[in-house]
Amino acid sequence: MINGNRAEWDCTMLFYAILFSDRIGCNLDAVVQSNVDDLREFRNEVFAHLPRGQMSKETFQTEIAKVQGAFEALGLSTAKIQEIRDQVNFPTRHLNQCLEEIKVLNDQLLNEINPFCKLPPKPSHDVAARSYEVAKITQELKQLKETNESRLSYLYISGNPGSGKSQLAGLVAQQIFMESTDAFVMTLNAADLDRLLDSYVSFARHLKCSEYAVTNTLNNKDLKTEEKIAYIKSLAGTKVELYDSWLLLVDNVVSIPEMHAYLPDTGNSHWSKGQLLITTQDTTSIPPDNIFIKQMSVGKGMAPSDATSLLAAISGITDDETAKKVAHALDYQPLALASAATFLRQLCDSKPSSNLGWGDFLEKLDEGKLKNTETFLLNTNASYPYSMTTAIALAVEKSMLSDRVLKHAFNIISLCAPQPLNLDIVTNYIQKVEENSDTNTEGEFNDKDVIGLRICKSSLLLLEEDNSEIYVRVHQVERDVIQRLIKQHWETQRFEVVHVSILSLNQFIVDRKTDDYTANGFRGTVTSEGFHLDLNAGAIHLTFPPDTVAEPTDIMVYKWKYGACLPQLTENEAVVSNVIEISAVSEVGGLKFNSEVKVVLSHSAAGLEGYEVVLKRLTDKETNEWEETAGCDDIRQVSGIDFYPV
Repeated sequence: MINGNRAEWDCTMLFYAILFSDRIGCNLDAVVQSNVDDLREFRNEVFAHLPRGQMSKETFQTEIAKVQGAFEALGLSTAKIQEIRDQVNFPTRHLNQCLEEIKVLNDQLLNEINPFCKLPPKPSHDVAARSYEVAKITQELKQLKETNESRLSYLYISGNPGSGKSQLAGLVAQQIFMESTDAFVMTLNAADLDRLLDSYVSFARHLKCSEYAVTNTLNNKDLKTEEKIAYIKSLAGTKVELYDSWLLLVDNVVSIPEMHAYLPDTGNSHWSKGQLLITTQDTTSIPPDNIFIKQMSVGKGMAPSDATSLLAAISGITDDETAKKVAHALDYQPLALASAATFLRQLCDSKPSSNLGWGDFLEKLDEGKLKNTETFLLNTNASYPYSMTTAIALAVEKSMLSDRVLKHAFNIISLCAPQPLNLDIVTNYIQKVEENSDTNTEGEFNDKDVIGLRICKSSLLLLEEDNSEIYVRVHQVERDVIQRLIKQHWETQRFEVVHVSILSLNQFIVDRKTDDYTANGFRGTVTSEGFHLDLNAGAIHLTFPPDTVAEPTDIMVYKWKYGACLPQLTENEAVVSNVIEISAVSEVGGLKFNSEVKVVLSHSAAGLEGYEVVLKRLTDKETNEWEETAGCDDIRQVSGIDFYPV
């Protein structure tokens, strides 16, 4: 009223302006004021606020006569009023019929179910079938379903960035849908709350929930994102309950604790007939396996055959032998493999007359140019926002900032050779670093078992078991990323890492010390034809070339246990490999060889920076005298090593 725009006035405003405003109301004629007020009362009491929306014919005629009389007294036209007064029938019966039909259709809509399948977005390149893994996960889901017919069950697919969790889960979900008749498969993007809300809205619409309710909730500015998710999830639950079976693929969960409240839970009966297939890197928050929860890790990458098939499919180059080397060098990681194949394909297309192949890509790997080759897939692959190197770097940086155990573990693992490192060495290192730290950790690092468990729960670390020992390693891409991060440290910090690593190795040796000097013994006969021995499942290779001995000679070969007999070590030295003894079976006389006996030893820290690697032999067991052995080579750097049967 203050603005003077009468187009915006409603009836209440109109009556107020005429009857009560300072400008008009105080100057009204008594007849005008009385009749306008009668119309106001009719509008409020008879028309606008009528409880049931209907009245008897007699009452209607009485009230319409009052309106007509008021209009006549005010000198207004009554033609429209007379038209309404003379109308015999009103469309109330037809209206009621329409309302009844709407109710029937609404009930039908609420109870109607249709199968549907919404999978994660496809990448811009071919995807490996991964048949073995798909079959294994599908079977696990079926087993969970059989065990929990009326209870929500969970299967977590975990792994490092780039391990293909989403695409593998999509293949599994597609297989589940193809084998069902009336189930649904839906993907929720749980990377953050905004994307999760969008997914729930799409979910509700696929379920044919009330569009009015969905839209009103989505557009309600007074509700937070969390509240919108909760309401639409509840709305969807009323339709989900009608399905006898379903699979919800919850993709890209960054933090399980933060996302848990927005996912279906076992306490709600609406969600009791289905399953959640969850992909995540957050392995530390995955509950232990039980009757309704299972976890499967894909961190070790694809099967070698799937990896080479993917390389061939994307690149168009069928060089299986060299492709196997590429797949191995990239740790069978799907994203890295796809990046490599896309790069080589585009490189070949740009140079059609050249004879390029996987050997050229291996050269770039050796030159440390992997990151440069990844941009070509990144520019064309909308389904994944990061390259393998970038995704790993983000995950490693986040872990190193948020978890001191993982920060220390990355430091020592990246320092040593690419071979797996014994878990005890890693836990020793972490404890020794924290012993020298000024940070008050309140006993957080006192228990080696707790430290070891935290290491084992990380999706960025790979575990291997051998002879009841646990070993830890990282993918080569991870290793390169971590080494780049560590090089940003001050020189004194890097030296501290090396120094504590040596102390940890020494501690590992001391812990293994035993009175029994030898282990893994072998008895055999060396003849003039030569002899080869793999001791302890290939950890040691021993070769006697032809004519090493003139006569058949019985020998004993032992791999000494750790710490049995060591050279005198200074503070920054450590024995990090094996000690081998070759003895004559006969107590009389020693062994005489006519040519060199070749020994190949595995080395647990051949790449240790800051220290040279030497081999020594024991010259006097009684006095523990050792001397350096000449003629030793690192066979990884030697070409033409066919004479080493490794």
